[in-house]
Amino acid sequence: MSVLTDVMDRLTDISSLRTQVTELIQQQREMRGIMLSQQRELAEVRGQLKALIQMQGVAARK
Repeated sequence: MSVLTDVMDRLTDISSLRTQVTELIQQQREMRGIMLSQQRELAEVRGQLKALIQMQGVAARK
């Protein structure tokens, strides 16, 4: 009976690990989405800052 118990325990552990891996994969996808969103926002801010610096340079020359 202990062999059967061992097998059942291992199957339970494997099932638990699969669940954890699935959850980690989902969390990783969510984090990638957040990072991509932040990168887009940062690129937009950089573009706005560059435009502002150019406008200030033009205004300073006048």
